[in-house]
Amino acid sequence: MTVKQTDGVTIVEPRGRLDTSAAPRFQEQFEELVRTGARKLLVDMHRVRYISSFGFRALLLASRYAERNNGKMVLCAIPSEVMEVVELGGFSEVFTICFSREDALRTIW
Repeated sequence: MTVKQTDGVTIVEPRGRLDTSAAPRFQEQFEELVRTGARKLLVDMHRVRYISSFGFRALLLASRYAERNNGKMVLCAIPSEVMEVVELGGFSEVFTICFSREDALRTIW
């Protein structure tokens, strides 16, 4: 996972699989970003190739953690094969999802 700062927005880029082995580390790093002051968090999913129920759980907990700390999380650039799973699981109704990073940056403000 890489982390970048752009105009007051923390951009998080998970890679590969967001599953049982990767999800706990993602959640831990995400919560650390919020603890250290990040409030506008954009999760750019363009490099995620697979997401499991553990990955969805990590995203849900991360989003709730951000909200409890007066933050906001937006997902963007979800690959089509991952987006199919997002939609099948009903998660497109749970998360704010944008097609591109540019759209997400506009939405998060």
